[in-house]
Amino acid sequence: MSYSNWQKGSQWRKWDLHVHTPASFHWNGGKTLREMNDEEKDQSFNKLLNTIENSDVAAFCFTDYWTFDGYLHFNDYMRRSGLSCSKMIFPGMELRVEAPVDYRLNMQVILSDSLTVQSLEDFKSKLMVRSLNRRISDESVMEFAKSLDAGKAKIHGFDDPKKLGESDLLRLGASTIEVTQDSLKSAMESVPPGTVYLIMPFETSDGLARLDWKTQPQAANYFMQAAHVFESRKEEIMHLFLGIETEANRNFLGNFQKSLGNVQKPVISGSDAHKYSDYGKYPNNKATWIKADPTFQGFKQIIYEPRERVQIQELQPQEKIPYRVIDKVRFVDNTNEKIFSSEWIDLNENLNAIIGGKSSGKSLILYHIAKTIDPTLVEERSKEVEILEYYFGLSPDFDFEVMWSDGRTDKLSVPPEGNVREIEYIPQLYVNALAERTGKASLYKLIESILEQNIEYREFIQEVRQDIAQLEIVIDSNVAELLRRREEHQTLVDERKAIGDHEAIEEEIKRLETRISELSKDSNFTDAERTEYEKLNQLRVKQGARKRKFDELGNAIDGFTQTLTQIRKKSTQELENPNLVFALDSFSRRVLSALRVTVVAALSTTFDLAISSQTALAQRSRVKAERCSENERKISEKLKPYTDKIRDQAQLKDFTAKLKEQHDILIAYNEKTSLINGVTEVGVKTRDELFENYTNLLGGYQKIIEKLVNDKYSKIDSDIVLEASLKFDTENFSSSFGSLFDRRSSSFKAIFGKAFSENNDFHFDETSHIQNVSEIFRRLSTKTGLDIIFRKGTNQNDAISQLFRNYFLIEYNIRYKNDEILDMSPGKRGLVLLQLILHISNATHPILIDQPEDNLDNRTISDELRKFITAKKLMRQIIMVTHDANLVVLTDAENVVVSNQDGQQINRENAEFRFEYVAGALENSFRILDDANKEGVLSSCGIREHVCDILEGGEAAFKKREEKYGFSNR
Repeated sequence: MSYSNWQKGSQWRKWDLHVHTPASFHWNGGKTLREMNDEEKDQSFNKLLNTIENSDVAAFCFTDYWTFDGYLHFNDYMRRSGLSCSKMIFPGMELRVEAPVDYRLNMQVILSDSLTVQSLEDFKSKLMVRSLNRRISDESVMEFAKSLDAGKAKIHGFDDPKKLGESDLLRLGASTIEVTQDSLKSAMESVPPGTVYLIMPFETSDGLARLDWKTQPQAANYFMQAAHVFESRKEEIMHLFLGIETEANRNFLGNFQKSLGNVQKPVISGSDAHKYSDYGKYPNNKATWIKADPTFQGFKQIIYEPRERVQIQELQPQEKIPYRVIDKVRFVDNTNEKIFSSEWIDLNENLNAIIGGKSSGKSLILYHIAKTIDPTLVEERSKEVEILEYYFGLSPDFDFEVMWSDGRTDKLSVPPEGNVREIEYIPQLYVNALAERTGKASLYKLIESILEQNIEYREFIQEVRQDIAQLEIVIDSNVAELLRRREEHQTLVDERKAIGDHEAIEEEIKRLETRISELSKDSNFTDAERTEYEKLNQLRVKQGARKRKFDELGNAIDGFTQTLTQIRKKSTQELENPNLVFALDSFSRRVLSALRVTVVAALSTTFDLAISSQTALAQRSRVKAERCSENERKISEKLKPYTDKIRDQAQLKDFTAKLKEQHDILIAYNEKTSLINGVTEVGVKTRDELFENYTNLLGGYQKIIEKLVNDKYSKIDSDIVLEASLKFDTENFSSSFGSLFDRRSSSFKAIFGKAFSENNDFHFDETSHIQNVSEIFRRLSTKTGLDIIFRKGTNQNDAISQLFRNYFLIEYNIRYKNDEILDMSPGKRGLVLLQLILHISNATHPILIDQPEDNLDNRTISDELRKFITAKKLMRQIIMVTHDANLVVLTDAENVVVSNQDGQQINRENAEFRFEYVAGALENSFRILDDANKEGVLSSCGIREHVCDILEGGEAAFKKREEKYGFSNR
């Protein structure tokens, strides 16, 4: 045994553990072995070799009826011909054991390829033919056939045994004999423990399912508990043997498992090929996939891990995305100091455990993998915990390479430059450093940073945060605009009040018009002259009012034009701002440079058009004002003949001037009213926008909660739950909003409503919050607010500004078996945080973790951490440095990388280099006893032996794993 063949550890491979050779009495591929001469035998076995080599199946078991001859003759041919076979072939036998059934109840035995010819012959010699009490042999088989009468022989398709030759007698006997249960037990005990296992067909034509367990419960229990492996192709049958509860089996799964001895047992599917061309052709394409080295030790792994190590399906199970899997790594050492070998170190797509003694190079290789893929991440992690820097990377003669399964290669000497593939790197003590932080603020920050390691969530939260930040800006703008409009509204109201009372002004106008009318009567005006006089007088007043309006409009347009000119200048300056260009990345700078001229030209054209049109509008307003002035002059000339006829010219002049004044006052009053209405309209619109934006602000936080309620983020496993809730920072609200008032003489509940308690504390209710804020705002904005006693130097505007600040926040909590994380010990908190990191972060990229067992007790490691890693490795590649045997063995690590540094320990010398590594599966087991082994300590034994030698508790961990399903090493 060596490491030369399978250095990626346990991988999914096809196995066909039920094939026949020409040694079987039932052979459909031509002559049987007994019928061939020596030359034909060699030709047949050469064909067998070619069939196996050209197959995509990695391991076969020859299960000929009642004999090992096919296996033994094939090995003899291989020895004589000097040929080799790259596939694994196990000896096996198909037989029948006495049972109370009326059909042929077949079963197979599979034996280790390490057994000698003598051991196989000893096994067969222990099998006793029922009713004859003779060992199984050609002679005893024929003797049993001869004991059958013609009727029984006919049932099996044969003539009267008295008329049959040896060949037919052998076939008849092989079809009908049974061996005793005791002799099968003796045969299995005749070989070393752990070198033979029973495989029992279940629902096939010769399977156990046909046995009537109601009338033969003892026989049913015997076979169910004696067999180590069952053969089936139906998923519902597999669920029963694996103890997987479904809707269909819920009512009887317990009884079924009890008949098995309350252990889970693996299920396989063989081709049952009776000719070479059917090798590896599984019925219904239900192939057996076993995740193990194609060795007998590999086969035994399905006994220890029946759910995880074997699958029956057409395609290879559990394939990960190639660009999410690190295929292999290596040091590139051109120093001539023989520090490292440049040989690749293979990795498995599932769990890779790196083990070794102290300072053996375990963390060194993990560090260089991380540094090569994502140096920025390593630098970030080093801010949280001290990471040992290695001097090798400083030498130009040293490099490190990481090859991904899609063929990409990353080099330590060539930074990725924006094309970084994602990994999760957790250096030693990193989680402990995080766990030792105390307080909610630290916990919240940590949880958010972990959440953001998930790409989907990071993109989501970045978008939501941008929306929230924009809403905060807009809300501040809304509040400022609203307060400005409130002040403007109040100023206009005060100015209108200073102008006078609308009703009184109109009464005064009527009074003056009446007095002027009376003067016209005293002047002997005819009715027609009086009418014309009054008409012209009104026209003159209107023209004067229109002139003032056009003058004001022209002035306003001039002001707006100046504002546009300033905006144009500022916009152009911003685009040409060198600080803006400097802050952008190179791509954005190129885009901005290309667009700047176009954008500036477009802005200039737009502003030029706007300024030109406004200037023209202002000019038109002035022209209209001049026209009104001219009209007023002409009307005055027309009025002159009438006014000359009025006797009391002084009084007429006085009344006329006063009437004009009152008309001007009324116009001013109406203009103020119009302005007030406009400001009110804008204020209402701004208020509505403010509440809409504030509602959206609340909605942004609600979106976060809705996202985190998803099991993808909240349910870490059955015991760990991440909780997120929307809260209101009442403490901050009280210190900013509440501090504006005199609390001693103010009852907030009486003034602002039910949102406050009797103690003036604000109560946050998510469902009624907007309504409560609206009520507070309404009362602040109305006369009710005047009853509020503000602290010196503060007013309603300050209160409104503080009311709409962002006081929302997300509170997090992690519950582990109903314990809150802040109440946990640092060790247990570290375990929960580790699980949180590995669960929430992107679910497919590799995880690199250094000694996750630090600060954890043995029970926590062997139970909780083990379970989590075992589940997580199915979704992501894990590369883990560890000193704990339970995390290697009980997680069923697919690949174990053993490291060693020369000179660190006595009798652990390397073959050639200062640092050496070897990789393989847990089932890789051997030990070279030659003390003169020149290949170094790593090549002196298998992975299993290294685990036991290096890791404390290694032997106990293997024993615990192998006894998990009650199978020990038998």
